[in-house]
Amino acid sequence: FIFSSFIGRQTPQTEQASQQASRSGQAPASQDAPQLPPFTNLARLGQEFNLWVYLSASDDEWAEEDLVWQEESIYYDWKDINVRAKNVTLPLAGKWATLQQNGSIFAHVYFTWPEIRPGMERSDGSMDFRMVHGVQQLNRYAPRPKVKDAKNLLGYTEGQEGSSGDSAAAEGLEEAGQPEGGEGGEGVAVATPEDGADIVSLWKSKLTLNLVVDHTVYPRNGVPEQVATTMRFHPAKSKYHPKLFFNDFWTLREEQVLLNSTVDTVTLQMDYYPLSLWKWQLIEQMETNWKSQREMGTGGGETETEILKNMLTETSPQL
Repeated sequence: FIFSSFIGRQTPQTEQASQQASRSGQAPASQDAPQLPPFTNLARLGQEFNLWVYLSASDDEWAEEDLVWQEESIYYDWKDINVRAKNVTLPLAGKWATLQQNGSIFAHVYFTWPEIRPGMERSDGSMDFRMVHGVQQLNRYAPRPKVKDAKNLLGYTEGQEGSSGDSAAAEGLEEAGQPEGGEGGEGVAVATPEDGADIVSLWKSKLTLNLVVDHTVYPRNGVPEQVATTMRFHPAKSKYHPKLFFNDFWTLREEQVLLNSTVDTVTLQMDYYPLSLWKWQLIEQMETNWKSQREMGTGGGETETEILKNMLTETSPQL
């Protein structure tokens, strides 16, 4: 009786596992089936990389003269010597004038083995296994920021609507780069009525790069969905590429520049530092949850998200 009860409890579970395997396109596990090796990282711990960043108006092409940042001897670990940074200023003329014409700029980022240069994979496909590559758009399109209609109470007296008090206040705001009644900050362009369409282009101002340092061994049929959909796997070689993460989490909206005819130059702050797997997963999960809540209308909008990020950046970790 005990033996029969045990068999009765196990049989439904076995049938359910077989049905799930059939629905996912995977063959049910069998003792006679060959065991495929698990996925391991292409890069060993401490692997040396060189960093290359090219800026181009195309999302799939770049030229050698587009190189704006190059670093050597970055190691695939958490040591402080791997933290790098550089700032560049782009004049919105020539090839960068596209930004004022609703165009876009893309960053082509490569982490290569020391003896490899970007572009070598075009003639030799095997070089793709000795580099990590990604593309990031450096501007984004969003609805025009709303400008509030307000009056300067200190410069207004009864019966003097539109008089010198308001004019002086308006002139002061214009000199500071702000439209009358609006809000702005140093180095940030603010929307004005003559800027054009309701959808505007915003310069992100930051390019934060992270290599996710992880050497998890993933079984063939046990890769988590979050990892499987965002990392490159090579079944024939049983390898996966290190994750290159473009980290926009701390790029706040108040730091983004409205691109219009009054902006002559833009600055790009570029940073690299390694990131652990759990931190990357946490950031991705938070962004996914906020996006889902906005789409369903159950959570706060981008303004509430910005307030939370500001609170996190301005609060001491000791608190």
